[in-house]
Amino acid sequence: MSRATGALVAVGMIGGTAAAAPYWFGARIESRFEEGIASAPANPYYHLEIEKYDRGWLTAEAVTVLKFTPPDKEPVTLRFDHRIEHGPILGGLRQARITTTAALSPEIAALIGPLFGAQPPLVSVIDIALSGEPEGTIDSPAASAKVGDGGALDVAWQGLRSHFHADRGMTAIDFAGELPGLAFGPSGGPPLIQFEGFAMEGTATRSETGLWLSRSTLDLAQFTATDLTSGAMTRVKNVRATSSSDEKDGLIQVALGLAVAEATSHVDGDTVKDFALDFSLHDLDAAAMKKFQESMEANRAQAGRSDEQMGQVVLAQMQSLAGELLARKPSFAIDRLSFVYQNEPFTATARVQYVGAGNLAAWSPMRDLAGGLGFEAPQSTVQRLVETQQLNALRQQRAKRMIEAGLVSEPTPEEVAEMEAQAKAISGPMIQDLIAQQMLVPAGGDRIRAEAAIENGRITLNGRPFPPAMPPGGVVPNPCRPYERGAR
Repeated sequence: MSRATGALVAVGMIGGTAAAAPYWFGARIESRFEEGIASAPANPYYHLEIEKYDRGWLTAEAVTVLKFTPPDKEPVTLRFDHRIEHGPILGGLRQARITTTAALSPEIAALIGPLFGAQPPLVSVIDIALSGEPEGTIDSPAASAKVGDGGALDVAWQGLRSHFHADRGMTAIDFAGELPGLAFGPSGGPPLIQFEGFAMEGTATRSETGLWLSRSTLDLAQFTATDLTSGAMTRVKNVRATSSSDEKDGLIQVALGLAVAEATSHVDGDTVKDFALDFSLHDLDAAAMKKFQESMEANRAQAGRSDEQMGQVVLAQMQSLAGELLARKPSFAIDRLSFVYQNEPFTATARVQYVGAGNLAAWSPMRDLAGGLGFEAPQSTVQRLVETQQLNALRQQRAKRMIEAGLVSEPTPEEVAEMEAQAKAISGPMIQDLIAQQMLVPAGGDRIRAEAAIENGRITLNGRPFPPAMPPGGVVPNPCRPYERGAR
């Protein structure tokens, strides 16, 4: 064979392989597409299936149907159109690229048509690498318009941008996304709801026991809500929520956090600053959690069960696995609760651990729990909380009296003012009584604190047994007097 002939044969082989490659990749992607839909979790409330899959040489067209069947309601059906481009050359070496858009019903299309026009409201693009790893985006275009009857509602949507990546075995996923902003409200008026700067990112991995463990962060620059009737406005700034779960030595640890730089009500002028809440769950048995998860997934696949029946199933499963779930003595902690209200800081912590024998049928918090909690706050703030509690009690007493008299009416402004005065008159002496009994302890300045603990079936408050010994005469006074018109 001459060199020229050999070259022609080589070129022909390469050309034939290149021509056949899209067909091979197309068949491979179709098989994987079908496997992915078939492996969707079984559930009586929703079902995902392939309505059609038409595969050509270079591309394929598919339609999937997602049907929701809420209990005692009519089913809702969503259709999705998929365009599959076969590899290996798609702006790089890939097995395929799958572009998905929602096939909108005429009713939904008419509703959002003024906002998005001919643009699809949501587009997903997934690239399947030669290694089999999926990577994709889910995006929505920015749009603004007047919608509703006669353009009664202004909507300004700044779009959605997101990205995700997974390994070939779908055991590790990372994701990130952002919603720059959304505002909607009556045309020409203030927004009813408005948020700016929403972003989230995170990772999820499947552990050796098969549980999904994750870390995520969610940020929100600002959220504003307006009551159009009263003009009341609430604004929250610089929100961050975090979550994480880990598994080590067969034990699961979970931590959640929430931080808010500022929350303001523009009706009464109240502002809370530097709010922070961190709480965690420790030492849950991973194998027992996996058994519980598998049991719940199996029960979800059974149709015809009411919410009450599912609740009974959950309770029964927890009782049957209680010994394993509680064997490692899990604990719950409020690692930090703090905020500044009217320029005064408030702090609190708590930790409670299960120390029982794992028998939920014989559950006793006094015997099965150990731990403590404490707080420190301005005395004026605590007194306002007590005033609120007393005012609610007085309102309930009034409502009960009205019902007994066969009357139904809201309290008049004069009655409200009298109840507020009575609640204030009660709360001051009550706080002083609690301080005198050392149930609240002065912490310097206008601040007070308290620490409670439970151990070996005994409760202590600030180091003293609780409840305290009965006073002479054996009667504990009730500071909340019944509401009487004209009382002070």
